[in-house]
Amino acid sequence: MTTPPHWTPFHRDEDGELVGYLATDEAGTTPLTLLGFPLGAPTDEASAAEVLQRRGLAVLADPWWLEQPDGGFRVQILSADPTTVTVARADFGFVPPDTERVRLPVPTGDRLRPYR
Repeated sequence: MTTPPHWTPFHRDEDGELVGYLATDEAGTTPLTLLGFPLGAPTDEASAAEVLQRRGLAVLADPWWLEQPDGGFRVQILSADPTTVTVARADFGFVPPDTERVRLPVPTGDRLRPYR
């Protein structure tokens, strides 16, 4: 998979780090994480950019839910880049060293979402 062409990469002002994407359509501009998960509803471009500036990378440190064909489980994101994300099972917020790592293509679609 590759990021859709209508996603505009958004880089942090102070160091140029890619922190997410801005997806613009007829509803407005939606701030998306590196994984393609929306961080808010469509809005104006400046507001969406502010959300990414504030939360774009920080949200990746939160717990996430990985949906698998046989059920789902809580995971921690170990690494993420524009093409792949690596996660590990973290049932109690801890990733044991021998836990299997799962690599997913970006965007992850509905397979990976914030844990609630």
